[in-house]
Amino acid sequence: MNWEELMRERKNKMRLRYKFGLKRSARRTRDKEEERVLILLDYARMKRMIEEGRFEILGKKRYRLNI
Repeated sequence: MNWEELMRERKNKMRLRYKFGLKRSARRTRDKEEERVLILLDYARMKRMIEEGRFEILGKKRYRLNI
């Protein structure tokens, strides 16, 4: 499973949780723009870690993080 497939699957799960009201409550509410920026920053960080070889996808639910 490559990075794009993993992110697509994760987004689908997040959408389903939100649609059915299963969203975990945050300590404080965030506006939509802040939430969007945080997701983009997280995506960029994970992509950089994969390119540097610090994060490896071993299987469907198996990962390795080299610090």
